[in-house]
Amino acid sequence: MRWSDEFLEARLAAAIVRYLAVAHFGRGRGEFEAGEPAPRWRDTVDRVLQSGIESRGGLWAQVRATGTAGARLEQVVRDLLWNTLAALYPAAASEFSGRQAES
Repeated sequence: MRWSDEFLEARLAAAIVRYLAVAHFGRGRGEFEAGEPAPRWRDTVDRVLQSGIESRGGLWAQVRATGTAGARLEQVVRDLLWNTLAALYPAAASEFSGRQAES
């Protein structure tokens, strides 16, 4: 048995949404309560994942074949997180665009 590309893409989306929840925890929201993430987060994550699908070509096959994708997987996740945060917070993203290019 092996995980399909679709399953791995869904796990990637869930991880990004989870990251957003952790990053936003305690920012005026009061005590943590488990619940559904903000709908705009899911919509934004879906758009970002779809727009970068070509950059992940062969990534999941590489992960299945080797058990890891090392630096490539790390860069893909970093880019997806940056693009998600930039889409959600464009004003802040413009302040940090130079830093992202350096990493």
